[in-house]
Formats: sequence, C-alpha cells, structure tokens
Amino acid sequence: MLAVEMIEAGARRFSGRVAVSVEGESLSFAAVDELSSRLANAMAGLGLAPLERVGILFGNELLTVVVDFAALKARLVRVPLNARLSAVEHASMISSAGVRQVLFSPALARSGQRA
Repeated sequence: MLAVEMIEAGARRFSGRVAVSVEGESLSFAAVDELSSRLANAMAGLGLAPLERVGILFGNELLTVVVDFAALKARLVRVPLNARLSAVEHASMISSAGVRQVLFSPALARSGQRA
C-alpha cells in the first residue's frame, strides 16, 4: 500500500479521531486528508509537476503534517528546510537541491524568525 493510500484509508477508517495534536490544537484524520488534498490541488495549480522539488519550511505545528501529506499526494519531492538556518544557508540548500517552490509556515513569518 502506498503512503497516499494509507492516508486515505486512515481518513475513512478513523475519520473523527485525532490524527495529530500540537500544543492543545488537533486535527482529525478526515481533516488532515481533506486539507492535504486541497493543498495538493493548489500545488498542482501553481504548476508544480510530479517529482519536482518543493522546499518545506515549517516548525512543530499542525500544518506541518498537512503540508507533508499534500506533497506526497502531489507526488512532489520534499526538501525539508530547518527554521534555525540563516537566509544564506536556505538559499544554498534551495539552489543545490533544485527547489522550484518553497512553502513556509505563516507562524514562522509572524514570529520574526529568519527564514
């Protein structure tokens, strides 16, 4: 069974159960599946084709799981970026990895962390 099939099967079998919980917030299996499908479609709408590289800059938050699953569903290659690195280090990683698009956490942008 492929990872995407496992996500969808989990959403059907455990739809109302908590799939992920971070700092008192949670998402159900159904919500993770729904949100990740919508984001995967949005990624395709941006012109990201299967096997293209997408940088992912998220901290420990609910959306991290949604973004990871969306990348899987869109058949994109995830390039995880560490929020503690400098902009120069990120630029180097993005360039070296051939990243086409970077997705980043709104929470990181609000916190003023370097990204």
